[in-house]
Amino acid sequence: MQDKTTDVPIIFLRDFDELSDKIKAFEIGGTDYIIKPCQQEELLVRIETQLKVSLKLKEVKKENKNLVKKLKIIENSQPVHQQMPLESHLLYQAIAATNNSIVITDANASDYPIIYVNPGFEIMTGYSLQEVTGKNCRFLQGSDDQQPELEQIRDCLQKGESCHVTLRNYRKDGSLFWNEMSLSPIKDESGNILYYLGVQTDVTDKKKLMKPNKDIKHLYRK
Repeated sequence: MQDKTTDVPIIFLRDFDELSDKIKAFEIGGTDYIIKPCQQEELLVRIETQLKVSLKLKEVKKENKNLVKKLKIIENSQPVHQQMPLESHLLYQAIAATNNSIVITDANASDYPIIYVNPGFEIMTGYSLQEVTGKNCRFLQGSDDQQPELEQIRDCLQKGESCHVTLRNYRKDGSLFWNEMSLSPIKDESGNILYYLGVQTDVTDKKKLMKPNKDIKHLYRK
């Protein structure tokens, strides 16, 4: 009931003119103060004016609510780095500048969708932020989904822990690369997991160098 009468103008009609009484009237929500006796025409004009002001205030409040909704829609549609507070922009710039591939996924949405990748990811995989937003990182595996390290990742996500694995992934052009990835949960002050941060490094050249060494060791064992 109080919400319905909040914008109703309150006019005090008094038969004495004291400053303290006027101040008290306005402090408790009065919108006008009229001293008796007064002409009927004056009273009607004052009432009409207050009603017009009240209607205008309602319109302004409605417009403000609509504006807030629009701003929230715009805010939610912005990239993750634009939603960060000002003090986090330095961190974002550091993430954007690193040569490593950085991926951030939403831990509270179904299937851990990607919400941000840095330019390092785009260079390493050939995929842009727009192309991968909303996808699960497993799309980089293609049909190569029988890797034992994948079970380690699933276990890590289920337990809310960190893990370090090396996977066979595939670029946008279909070429294979070895992805050494560290996956870590990002928590709020209460310990709730909000996001997962993946730091990825292309170790394909390292793998190529290691393969002959393994073959040599194997020969020596024989």
